[in-house]
Amino acid sequence: MIDDTEEYRELVAKARETNLADVEVLGHLDVSHKDALGRPLVVVYGKRLTIREVNMENVFLHYIREMDEIANEDYTLVYFNSKVTRANLPSTGWLIHMYRKLPYRYRKNVAHFSIVHPSFSTRFLIYTMYPFLSSKAWKKLHFADHPDELFLDHLVERGVIEIPKEADEVQKETEEYLKSTQKAFEQGLMR
Repeated sequence: MIDDTEEYRELVAKARETNLADVEVLGHLDVSHKDALGRPLVVVYGKRLTIREVNMENVFLHYIREMDEIANEDYTLVYFNSKVTRANLPSTGWLIHMYRKLPYRYRKNVAHFSIVHPSFSTRFLIYTMYPFLSSKAWKKLHFADHPDELFLDHLVERGVIEIPKEADEVQKETEEYLKSTQKAFEQGLMR
């Protein structure tokens, strides 16, 4: 691509040459599906990446190897943030450093970006970037509090992607909390 820097082309070559089996086995990145509009669908499972147990440069190289061709056209990005802790999150500084190494087409061609089960800190981090993101970028972003929102938005057809067990656990915990809250509320009204 025209906007690819020499540094980026070197990263692509390194990504193709490097044995990334240690990262691939984690299953944190799935690029094997299409969204409901036929665009490449990139799914990132945040909980499957434990920062201290993996070489983060290899994670970045794996991302480049899988995404280099996909980023040439519009694509959909889904990030499962379900039950993600600090152990699963790279530092903000590392993310920014790596982000700057990616060509513009990675950002430009994201047609839709859904974050499933965004935590307060995830939402806060994204909202702090508000002044730096264009209105187009904000229109592409969707916070999904339930995995079914992916299907309700007609973004992904049911059965196309794996819903991680962590997402199911979050939903069960939420439902139990709502039931207990409703029960406590009803008992309070009856007194």
